Amino acid sequence: MSAPRTQVNGYGRYVGRVGALAAALGIGVMVATSPAIASADSSTSSASSKDASTTTSGGSAASQTGTDSGTQKATSSPSTNSTTAGGSAGSVATADSTDSAGADAASDSSDAGTDATAADDGTDSSTTGTGTDTTGTDTTETDATETDATDTEPTDTDTTGALTEPSQSPDTGGTTATVPESSNRPPASVTETRSTSSHPTATTETTTVPAQRAASSAPLAAAAPTDPNVTGTVTESPLAGTSSGVAATAETSSAATESTALVVPAVAAAAASTGTAGPVIGVIGFLNSVVTNLLNPFLAPAPSTPGPVTPIVWAVLGFVRRNLFNEGPTITYDPTKTSQTGQTVTGDIGAVDPEGDTVTYTVTKGPQHGTVTIDQATGHFTYTPDGIDYAGAQTDSFTVSVTDGKKNLLSFFRQPHGDQTTIDLGVRPPTAERVIVPLPPGFTNAQIPRFAADGTSLLFSATPPDAAAGARREIYQVNVDGTGLTCVTCGVVDPTPLRAGTTAPRILSKPVPFEDGSGRILMQSVDPATGAYTHVIYESDADGTRLVRVLTPAGKPGVIATDPQREMRISPDGTHVLFSQIQLVPNPSDPPGFITAVPIVGALTPGLDANGNKVYTITDARVVYPVGEGKQWTHDGKGVIILGGLYESGNVDDIVVDIATGEVTRLTGNLDYDEDADLSPNGQWLTIDSMRGLDALTPVTRIVRPAFLPLLIQGSVYTAYAGNSDAVNVSNQPWLVAVGDDLHRGDGIPLFVSDDPNTPQDEGDGWTARSMPSWNADGTEVAFWEADTTDPTGQRSRLVVAKLQYTTSVGTAADKTTPTVSSAFPTLASNTPTQVSLPPTGTYTGAGGGTAVVTETTDATTGHIVRTVLYTDYVDDEGMILNGVESTDQSAAQNTIHYIADITVTGTHTGSLTGDATINKLTRTITPTTAGSQITSTLDGDTLVLLDPARVAAAKAST
Repeated sequence: MSAPRTQVNGYGRYVGRVGALAAALGIGVMVATSPAIASADSSTSSASSKDASTTTSGGSAASQTGTDSGTQKATSSPSTNSTTAGGSAGSVATADSTDSAGADAASDSSDAGTDATAADDGTDSSTTGTGTDTTGTDTTETDATETDATDTEPTDTDTTGALTEPSQSPDTGGTTATVPESSNRPPASVTETRSTSSHPTATTETTTVPAQRAASSAPLAAAAPTDPNVTGTVTESPLAGTSSGVAATAETSSAATESTALVVPAVAAAAASTGTAGPVIGVIGFLNSVVTNLLNPFLAPAPSTPGPVTPIVWAVLGFVRRNLFNEGPTITYDPTKTSQTGQTVTGDIGAVDPEGDTVTYTVTKGPQHGTVTIDQATGHFTYTPDGIDYAGAQTDSFTVSVTDGKKNLLSFFRQPHGDQTTIDLGVRPPTAERVIVPLPPGFTNAQIPRFAADGTSLLFSATPPDAAAGARREIYQVNVDGTGLTCVTCGVVDPTPLRAGTTAPRILSKPVPFEDGSGRILMQSVDPATGAYTHVIYESDADGTRLVRVLTPAGKPGVIATDPQREMRISPDGTHVLFSQIQLVPNPSDPPGFITAVPIVGALTPGLDANGNKVYTITDARVVYPVGEGKQWTHDGKGVIILGGLYESGNVDDIVVDIATGEVTRLTGNLDYDEDADLSPNGQWLTIDSMRGLDALTPVTRIVRPAFLPLLIQGSVYTAYAGNSDAVNVSNQPWLVAVGDDLHRGDGIPLFVSDDPNTPQDEGDGWTARSMPSWNADGTEVAFWEADTTDPTGQRSRLVVAKLQYTTSVGTAADKTTPTVSSAFPTLASNTPTQVSLPPTGTYTGAGGGTAVVTETTDATTGHIVRTVLYTDYVDDEGMILNGVESTDQSAAQNTIHYIADITVTGTHTGSLTGDATINKLTRTITPTTAGSQITSTLDGDTLVLLDPARVAAAKAST
């Protein structure tokens, strides 16, 4: 028999439901002693009092999860606001929420009462009214003329294996309505996007989690069995798949007030309920859901209108709801909102707490291939992989749990008060999209672009269209899309004196913009016949536009500067310059003497020459490293990049020298030939011209060992691969690589196009990439140039911009001032160039054991220096074990070096290094002493010969 129907109007309805319970729990004492007595929860998602309906139920409470074929009977009357249900499995009506954005939406997603939507005028609909559509889409609330559910309810055909309740006994005096047992849809639902760790990619599962889940399921990690065939978001309705799978159902409310619900298959509840504690927990869970829904309205602030519920009672009931029936937070992670910047992935875990409690995130299982941090205040996470995979995407995952640190009745049964999910991640590799800068017909020899001071347009050198034979090459500026082309130097006189006996105009080349806002541009003025050059500075002001000469001070007496202003670069603040000099120290015993490069930093000081012409003079010029070529400034102006570091035998690497302290930091570590290098604005990425991938130096360098010997093969290797024209010069092809990866001998990605010798197709485009890559202002683009003398258009060269993705350079230096250059560096006027410094003689221990014994002798007659290294079980940093001898016999000025090697390799690789050849620095050649005695290495059956003619020819043909 059903209980008599009652009608409670206004706020008193809520008191009637919980008054006895409040008294039994001693609420008065709680309120009197609680600091929350005078406050009301400010959540806006509580159900409005006018929308509440009352229901009396009889019979035993039954846990309801999922959608199954069982039915229960209910009565409905359009003239009352109460519904009576009867039978062995009772149902409880809950207050429907009218706010989809509040925190109570999360609470209601875990409630289990059958939806009984009340009309605004006080007329309740049936328990199975239009709000319980089995298609998974709720309809909006209706008024008193609402159609009875029996006219609209479709037949449930779910075959998911959910539990089936026996049909209920019909109640008297009302219309019979069929209600699917799983239709316990809460008043408002929460979208939870769960990523299951059993899937290699993010899998979204949409599931309705009822409030009694603690009673009907195992801990959260086991509550929803996963289907390994589900790999994405499924938008089917009703629930599809086998009973062991979780399918996602997307619901869209016509009133736009309900988010997608998460539905746990009933089979999960059935499996869990077999435990001895299941019935007890089920009853308590059902009670928890009932009371929670009854008390939901009191989470909102007390109404300002007078009524039977006083503010103190409202606060009391709100306290009960927030504390004894506190709902745990849920995770609603949305993988579509996760983004990648550079090599960092960020996203929002999306935890929602019904009561707005402060939540705590815990990584319960960390990622395997990276690190993750979570902002406890916002729930935002940041993931960074341990390294970069330049060949393809990386995948990883981590598991996170969330809790509000509170408890409710279910906590006494060790049920979790929170949520947990596994978040799958993907990190895309760095990529580059090449753009050929369009130029009007007639331009030839467009070369060496650099981004201008505006950071977006390009400066470059080219011969003007329709120019007469021997015309001067000018400096132009153009946008990357080819628009805005202007000639910067046309009509501006070059004050550099012409070489005696010639009238041909000098070429303007290699523009380098000032970054100090002055609009000045540094460039080379080149003799077209000899290639000798000096530098001039373009400037424009109120007095006009001009080119101004740059003058260098004299060096030490007896030292000859054969190339006095090599590769000059301007400091970021425009006050100093970095350049190199090729210097000669005459030596009659080894003519012409010792030749080397020295890097120099000096102040750029304006002034007048003897004839009253404006000039820039380099003052306080200091040699900042004994040997090497200056390549570039760091973007903060505190250091300079120098190609001159000797770390591994046969190789030369880039280093950064702090000009204020003299501290040296290694920048690159690749084992092949490198040239021009430029750091990204944030200093994290490197564009570098290199022969990596061609195995130019690696026949010697891949058997890694310290630079015990003056094995100076770099000049000879460059000459062989450069050839006799830009169109075949493959020595300076641009690559992109993270600084840390280059240090660990990584290659990065090429910014040029070349043929893959391992395929029958020719992937090359016939253009050879050339040197001096340049970054734009934000590090998203790199400019360089390419040459092809067979180009049918006659242009012979072109400008290229590589647009980068997943390498975004952010966080540029704020302070770009040049510090005072350390006085510990010798002045240019006092410096005598020296041979490269080598480790002193003695015994050295390998990275993994063994010894290398270094000895040295000098021939008193010839001045030759003989240096020998004996390896005994010497284990290098890659685990190779070296045994044998290598030696050099160098002339006094190092112009010739006779190299001999006989080393066997075991350990991580098996092979050898052998050779008997003479290196000539003047002719840049390497000549074997006998046929077949070229410098050769073999590792695991792979044999490489230094300067193998066939390999060199193949490299030049690969463009």
